[in-house]
Amino acid sequence: MDRLSLVKSNPWWEDKNTINTDEKIIKYDGSKVKYNLSISLRPNTITVIRGPRQVGKTTLIKLKIRELIKNNISPYSLFFYSCDMLKKTEHLVDLIETYYDVIMPLGIKPIGIFLDEVTNIKDWAVAIKHLKNKGLLSDCAVLITGSNSMDLKKGSEKLSGRGIEGNEWFYYPLPFNTYCDVVSSIKPSEVTLKHVLGVRALNKNEIKAFSINSSSTKLKYLFDMFMKTGGFLKAINERENERTVFETYIRWIEGDLTYFKKDVVYAKQVASALLNKQASQTSLRSIVDETEIGSHITVREYITLFEEMRLLFELTKFDTSKKKLKPKKRKKYHFIDPLLYHSVSLWCNTKTNEETIVEGIVAAHLYRYAQQNSMEIGFYNDGNNEVDILLKTKDGSFIPVEVKWSKRVRKSDFKGLYKFGRGILVTKNEYGVEKDRYIKIPAFAFLASLKINPLQKVIYI
Repeated sequence: MDRLSLVKSNPWWEDKNTINTDEKIIKYDGSKVKYNLSISLRPNTITVIRGPRQVGKTTLIKLKIRELIKNNISPYSLFFYSCDMLKKTEHLVDLIETYYDVIMPLGIKPIGIFLDEVTNIKDWAVAIKHLKNKGLLSDCAVLITGSNSMDLKKGSEKLSGRGIEGNEWFYYPLPFNTYCDVVSSIKPSEVTLKHVLGVRALNKNEIKAFSINSSSTKLKYLFDMFMKTGGFLKAINERENERTVFETYIRWIEGDLTYFKKDVVYAKQVASALLNKQASQTSLRSIVDETEIGSHITVREYITLFEEMRLLFELTKFDTSKKKLKPKKRKKYHFIDPLLYHSVSLWCNTKTNEETIVEGIVAAHLYRYAQQNSMEIGFYNDGNNEVDILLKTKDGSFIPVEVKWSKRVRKSDFKGLYKFGRGILVTKNEYGVEKDRYIKIPAFAFLASLKINPLQKVIYI
């Protein structure tokens, strides 16, 4: 590896102040809306962060480097390299060995090694494992990022026992609670689902907490904006260039499809079919019927890839009598962020309605909330009663959430919730309490109350 290439990637070695002229830092400092995700790094560990492109992974790294430099860490101890152009494991090994050749004569030990977009390298984990076994990475923290989540997952699995345990993360777009904070410095009151929906009736303080959020015209305005931009900072800061932003994410989708040697036309057909289902439960066979793909196995492969890309996620039906999910039954599919609904709709030339997008936003937030709080999540449908989202807590109790995006709430809208004796009806505008156990609350107030960390730890069961 050419040493000059390393210096160009790490200009702070020669002048620590050049970190402030880095492209990502300049863009961050000049942005109207900022979000700096704090992450701690420990010696002798490997941290892996997966996430879609443009979510802020590279900016996170550069901000961390600036923070460490400001804390008087030797600039030479901090090594950054974007691995976009590296293709082979030996290239990555050569890169790190060359870095050590630079710092060892200076008597400097590495503190942080930051490898961005490492998934462009086939079998990158083999190289990291080799370097770790040689002892080159034993005294420093290694931070690895990638947009191809499937490759990053496969690679991290090969690093078991080498300091990676407990250090794998997904970097999601901002949830609405955080969005309110960074866009307008609004910190809504936080109320956990289990706290609100205990076995007892709701008390006045809990109702008041929701009512304050529910009556906020500012929150309603912010939610209207959030439905367009989602939680991607690029989209939030460039919302006047809406179509250009959508096209940025379309290129990301097509780039990953090409990387994994998938047919873009087939992928569009699968994505279009999922949009057409409008969050209704569906089978692989019904998706096959809307595409030129003749096999449900192939359709499953495309959906799995979309899931690994963190483009969408699936909800599985619950068998409430056994308190178990039924993985062989029909699924419901939602996109992980409202911006992706708009981008995929443009990509597929398919329209989607506002009600579907709102249900998807609520489901995505609860999906992440469930992961964060060790809950199972799915939906309920017994042929007569349906609940859009159903969470199972650690103690085996259920929290049902129904979304009704209409001007007026009717008694029949509570039908599915009545089966569980409690529940939340997420509405467009109405709020209040029915029979002490059924709360109705606007989507903007409900989502503002959910505290969700954008950085989600990966837990293998």
